[in-house]
Amino acid sequence: MGCLTANSGAAKKEWVHAEGAESAEEGVGSNLGDLCVLCVNQKTACGAHLGFSGFSFAPAASIDTQLMSLDAPYQGRFVGREHRFAVRVYFEDTDFSGMVYHARYLHFMERARSDMLARSGIDQPTAWANGVGVYAVAEMTIKYHRSARFDDALLIVSTVEHLRAAACTIHQRVMLGDEMLCRAEVLAAFTKDGRPVRQPKAWTDAFTRLLPETEGLS
Repeated sequence: MGCLTANSGAAKKEWVHAEGAESAEEGVGSNLGDLCVLCVNQKTACGAHLGFSGFSFAPAASIDTQLMSLDAPYQGRFVGREHRFAVRVYFEDTDFSGMVYHARYLHFMERARSDMLARSGIDQPTAWANGVGVYAVAEMTIKYHRSARFDDALLIVSTVEHLRAAACTIHQRVMLGDEMLCRAEVLAAFTKDGRPVRQPKAWTDAFTRLLPETEGLS
């Protein structure tokens, strides 16, 4: 997919049609630069462009990159020290009653923890391949409050609560809107050959930034 320039007759025609403007100048303005076809067709900016009426318009080379990013696997995000990871309940997650099977919450939480580590800059696959070590769940407590159902949009909120040389404690909540469906506390130990070992310093540094203000490495 390419871009149409503001001086192109095709660009003017398509934008005028999309916006219902009386003229090309009224439809596109005078200092637009390049018009992204995606923006024109959607009647809005595609999100990475140079300021026009509050939008962003980007050069053609970035359009393909943007479209490729839409096909990438979903990633969670941090809001302050909270990691947030959204999941949709599919039919396969439910039992015969239509409620989410209790063990599925463990899957949702595992995905959220893995994503939290990755978003923190922790590269688990490389550490394992290089013989540094790997995280393993040493202890977990979970409390169920209410069941999720088919097609519910859930949010797993994870926070690092305690940090030790060879382990960290992660608190997780599964939310449906403002309602907490279940919560868990997970002790993840860093191990090598089945034995606890010190976490890499870069990793403990990353975790330290996520701890409550009253906590530190113990």
